[in-house]
Amino acid sequence: VTEIPEVANVSELYLENHTQRAVLLLDGEELVGAMQNRVLNLSVLASAFEAITIPVTCVESGRWSLSTPDFHSESRVFYAAGRAQNAEQVTEALRIAGSRKSCQQAVWRDIEDKLARMESQTHSGAMSAMYEDYATALKGYIEAFESVPNQAGAIFQINEQVRGLELFDSPETFRKLMPKLIQSYALDALDDWGEVTPTVSDTNFLNIIADTPTQQFPSLGEGDDIRFTSKRVVGGALSVRDRIIHLAAFLLKRRRN
Repeated sequence: VTEIPEVANVSELYLENHTQRAVLLLDGEELVGAMQNRVLNLSVLASAFEAITIPVTCVESGRWSLSTPDFHSESRVFYAAGRAQNAEQVTEALRIAGSRKSCQQAVWRDIEDKLARMESQTHSGAMSAMYEDYATALKGYIEAFESVPNQAGAIFQINEQVRGLELFDSPETFRKLMPKLIQSYALDALDDWGEVTPTVSDTNFLNIIADTPTQQFPSLGEGDDIRFTSKRVVGGALSVRDRIIHLAAFLLKRRRN
């Protein structure tokens, strides 16, 4: 993964898959290096030997200088509240303009506010500073959970309130990505600053997702992007040959007055 050749820009990166297998890039996965750190705007399945442009959002507002020739993936994804915000914006962009862009300025403001609340210092406004500062606590969350046989997804709660769902087509994929996803929700748990979610049970949450109208768009890689949003839930899924590869859904939060 590199910057766009010769015309680097904030909202897109260039991916070349040199392997003989399709490669899954996860919604919210952080790519570190090059001109500035980014996160994926939605899940993408890149075919073998395919080169594509992928949609991203910057999570390091204060840097635009080359640190490495290409990107590498870190053991973290965008924190869950940020992913929910991105999901809503990407769905709106797809519906109105057929693009997969988020509102970059809104993302930078959200990261800046979270950095301040968590008292993390960074000269470049990097989201990664929070994960590094709270590494010990986040490791504790990871070690507290383990997947069970045949588990392919999970509903995540913070303070006994549903926040989101992650579902994959394979237990192996979920087991591999589970530590990254736990950190995503754990960072929000550590930053519990007064927002509340209308209380719903796990079953009700699944019913809300199932009842939310969807829209389908051709994916940038294999398959189709399925998007859904309502007053209560937002999310998206990657479907390939009528099989859901990854589905992420977030219960929208209301701020306590």
